[in-house]
Amino acid sequence: MAGYSDYVLGLDLGASSLGWAMVELDPARKYKPVRIRDAGVRIFEAGVEGDIEQGKDSSRATQRREARLPRRQHWRRQHRKRKLFRVLQKHALLPQSESDSAADRKATLDALDAELAASHLPQGDHLAHQKLPYLLRAKAAEQRVEPYELGRALYHLAQRRGYLSNRKGADDEDDREGKVAGGISEIDQAKGDKTLGQFFAEDVDVFAHETKSDDDGRDPKTGRIRRRYTSRKMYQDEFSAIRNAQQDHHPGVDTDAWNEIERAIFFQRPLKSQKHLIGCCSLEPERRRCAEALPVYQEFRVLQQVNHLTLRLPGGTERPLNDDERTTLIDLLRRQGEMKFTKARKELNLPKGAEFTIEEWEERLVGHRTNKQMLSVFGERWFEFTPEQQDRITLDVLHYLKPEALVQRAMDEWGLNRQDARRLSKTRLEEGYASLSRRALEKLLAKMRDGTPYATARRELYPEQFAAEIALDALPPLYIWNRDLRNPAVQRALTEVRKVVNSLVAKYGKPARIHIELARELKASRDERKRRWKNATEQRKRREKAAAEILKEVGIERPSRRDIEKWLLREECGGICPYSGKSINGRALLGSHPEFDIEHIYPRKYLDDSFRNKTLCHVSVNRDRKRNLLPSQAFSGAEYEKILQRVKAFSGPFAAEKLKRFEAEDVPEDFVSRDLNDTRYNSRLAADYVAVLYGGRVDSDNITRVYAPTGGLTWMLRNGWQLNGILSTENEKTRDDNRHHAVDALIVALTDAARIKALQEAAEDAAKQESRAFVRAMKLPWNNLLDEARKVIHGINVSHRPTRTISGPLHAESIYSKPHVTADGKTEHRIRKELHKLNEKEINGEQIVDPSVRRAVQQKYAALKAENPRAKPAQFWSNKDDVEKFPALPSKSGSSTPIFKVRLKVDAKPRPVGKGVRQRNIASGKDSNFASMVYAVLDKNGNEKKWVHEIITRLEAHERLSANKNRAGEKVLIPDEQDGKRRFKFALVKNDMLLLEGPDRQHELYRVLSFSDSEIQLCEHNRARLEKRDRTKWTRITSTDALRKRNARKVDVTVVGDIG
Repeated sequence: MAGYSDYVLGLDLGASSLGWAMVELDPARKYKPVRIRDAGVRIFEAGVEGDIEQGKDSSRATQRREARLPRRQHWRRQHRKRKLFRVLQKHALLPQSESDSAADRKATLDALDAELAASHLPQGDHLAHQKLPYLLRAKAAEQRVEPYELGRALYHLAQRRGYLSNRKGADDEDDREGKVAGGISEIDQAKGDKTLGQFFAEDVDVFAHETKSDDDGRDPKTGRIRRRYTSRKMYQDEFSAIRNAQQDHHPGVDTDAWNEIERAIFFQRPLKSQKHLIGCCSLEPERRRCAEALPVYQEFRVLQQVNHLTLRLPGGTERPLNDDERTTLIDLLRRQGEMKFTKARKELNLPKGAEFTIEEWEERLVGHRTNKQMLSVFGERWFEFTPEQQDRITLDVLHYLKPEALVQRAMDEWGLNRQDARRLSKTRLEEGYASLSRRALEKLLAKMRDGTPYATARRELYPEQFAAEIALDALPPLYIWNRDLRNPAVQRALTEVRKVVNSLVAKYGKPARIHIELARELKASRDERKRRWKNATEQRKRREKAAAEILKEVGIERPSRRDIEKWLLREECGGICPYSGKSINGRALLGSHPEFDIEHIYPRKYLDDSFRNKTLCHVSVNRDRKRNLLPSQAFSGAEYEKILQRVKAFSGPFAAEKLKRFEAEDVPEDFVSRDLNDTRYNSRLAADYVAVLYGGRVDSDNITRVYAPTGGLTWMLRNGWQLNGILSTENEKTRDDNRHHAVDALIVALTDAARIKALQEAAEDAAKQESRAFVRAMKLPWNNLLDEARKVIHGINVSHRPTRTISGPLHAESIYSKPHVTADGKTEHRIRKELHKLNEKEINGEQIVDPSVRRAVQQKYAALKAENPRAKPAQFWSNKDDVEKFPALPSKSGSSTPIFKVRLKVDAKPRPVGKGVRQRNIASGKDSNFASMVYAVLDKNGNEKKWVHEIITRLEAHERLSANKNRAGEKVLIPDEQDGKRRFKFALVKNDMLLLEGPDRQHELYRVLSFSDSEIQLCEHNRARLEKRDRTKWTRITSTDALRKRNARKVDVTVVGDIG
């Protein structure tokens, strides 16, 4: 292996962890593994927020983006009102003011409102005063008004402009759009020919309790004016009505002035183009990727799928589709968005028991989704369009933002009537992009239409894609290798791979081989992860139920994993042995002399130890008849038919799969070899990335250098070699110790073709010897593997990626009031809080500021609690439409005003930020602490007396950065040494490492978990999680001087675990 070091590198890559292990190869023994050279673990924060295993992850940018959007909307709304204010003043429609600031605008409008109310409204008419702006708008749409009245009406019109659909909302906004459309329709019908201002001014009783209409919807003529859904068109129509009514009465406001006012109110810039973010074609990098909705890609996807299909017939033989079957299936998929396998089998008249091989991992066949949508609009006429016309129509649907514009385009250009044009405007096509360009797709389709598989067509058209590239000495940054990678979790994980692999190559040389395995959460899509988590949750509940039944029926208090599995298999087969037909009771299954055994349907030599490959079998039948054979090989005739009938009665999620295995005459040829190469996209991506070191997964000498094992054998090898005992006394895998990732990596490094062959032989031998646990027959790769592994794994210094970035939440989102001085001279702050966010202590205590509001809230809560004692405030007050459940205060008109929010007295120490009208009071919140600055307090002789620490929030860190941006050296953490009274020791951020004396007075490695004014929380470097009950005086530092007494020293742990 010239040019390479004699070791294989195993990588176990998860969303937030990387375990690695180096196994030395002996050239004199045909490069067999002979010893462990090194191992380590790198821990980092996942590149996403939320629980990735549950499929509830989202980009870290999502929260920032969602917070940024309201800020932008607020700024744009203020900008629009400020601009309109200036325009109206320019045309003498509003009084002049000193400036157009928010404060001056408010003062000017308040003075104008007071003047208009005094001259137009009767004294004491509270309803009319509440509706003054709407009364002005209604009057302006019908008769002449004074200039300032017109200006006030137009300014109010601009404060809310109604909902405007842009056809580009996300799929999860469909429900909201339906609710919005329903609310708009209600008001549209209720107002009739009136303008929106006239309807609110004349027909809506704002003091009447909101009531329900006859169809159980909201009555649009009762309740508050706010929180109603209105459309942009309603405001535009009202503006037109006001303009038509007033333009003859105000000659100073000419056509240009009206146009300027209209633009100031309604202008909305179009969405920013994102064309520059479209990735490049993987086959022709100079071209951009093709939109998935275009027919050329839709056809490619159908052909790629169909040309690759393989049928598995009864008996286990496999064959591709014949020409007639292929043509029939393509014609069907051209018209459908998707097709279930049951329908496909029926349409192709396949024999009973036949199946598609991809049914093991797919749920359906994907069809031509664009055709499906367009056929519902154009009918058969869609197929009469040329490919160019189909592309133009598809692009119109993708790119038009305004529904009305697309409707008009469809009528003028494509000859649709208005009804069909509206249907087209509501059509939603796939919005993603393929990995290939249109040009590459067209080249591939020319071959694939004849039945050529995609892989073959690609190799014929782009042979350079398969040639070995120049091997690099180190992995390049991810953005250079693949600038189109968008998955943040994979980005972060592969970046850590680069750091670790490059460090190991620099230290030990380039490995002879790399084996890399990805954790399930990185390989699977979000939907798959959600489904898997749901299945795991259901399985856990089934196991808990089984354990309870075992205790009740058999009396076993702590059933083993195997006991529970046998019980679940008994449930699945209905308590009847599928082979012998004998009844299975609890004691016969789990008694001191069990009569039934767990049996592998596909023999053990095929290394499938999953639940889907197991059933129960009477011990005599298992050992004398079934042994190491398939059911179809061990039994025949009427006996075999009875077995199949019993299997058909199985229940549970794996019943159908087990029936297919019972019927199989052969095991698929590649069933075991699949374990050596994971074909999932992210697995291939990770393997291709590390393969850059060799010029490809297969190097120029045609030697495979990079493998991506599936991970299906890890559990088997871990148990067979008893590697669980390295970190656990009970020989069970523990996830509480981060070093288990290195154990997994060791197994990955030792997984190759030879190891799989050895496993098959061990399984076969164990079956012949009637062994219940063939893992005992598995030989260790070398004799002292366990001792070596124990020594290396226990010597690992786990490396953690420190959180040094300053970005993050600067403070809590809550805004506090200005300071209030109480009667006893104390200063307090207040905060506004919605009722459903209150806790019982805040409700029943004295924190609510206003006594009347407090009394109303407490009385209503007590009444609701009496009806439902176990409910929480959020259950009562989350739905604002259910006004009857909210407390209320009597109003001046005699009606009542519901209470949705309250002001609370809070024990907080907020600080002001911002200037002028933007000044606000904020306080620190969760994750807003950035660093702990540790100082030594000095005596008059300069000797250290004790250590103290001070917390720097992210906001303070940003301020220090701004104040010291021109200072050399550290840009943020500039220590405050107070003129020599104290000496700066070090700064701690999350995941920094400390060496300090532990319980046995030996220096141990600790990780910084968190810190606050009162404590610094540490944990052992290898510990994955620290429960509250596990905190001790050795990890919970309540006195910073304890660090001095324990000789603490901040250290850097490199990515490969070396202490610097």
